[in-house]
Amino acid sequence: MTTHQAQAEELLSAMKLLMDDVVSYKSAVALLAVHSAIAYNDAVLERLGAGASRNQDHADGHRKTKVACSKNKIDSAGLQHLERLIGNKTAYSYRGIVNAKSAQDAADKAEKFANWAYKNVLKRELDHV
Repeated sequence: MTTHQAQAEELLSAMKLLMDDVVSYKSAVALLAVHSAIAYNDAVLERLGAGASRNQDHADGHRKTKVACSKNKIDSAGLQHLERLIGNKTAYSYRGIVNAKSAQDAADKAEKFANWAYKNVLKRELDHV
């Protein structure tokens, strides 16, 4: 397991723990969702031999993964969840635009992206996370 994958699992687990009280921890849930997806994306890139994204523009990492999936004939439909999370990162991080509903939505997208990553690239069940 790569460092990025271990970090992604840790962030996703923490996000799930905070979901028990999403109203109190809505910003933390949303940010953990975003950062777990970014770490999963880096793990996917590493597994596909493209190397983790070094660019602070996380949309660039998304584009890099899309290209790597195409080259490896991997269904990239799951990348839509990453794209949505990245698109909301600034609002979650700097504008404080998070409520319980948007935090739940972010958590759902993070879990869907993690499941896509495991099913299509990382090849491991997500049950324990």
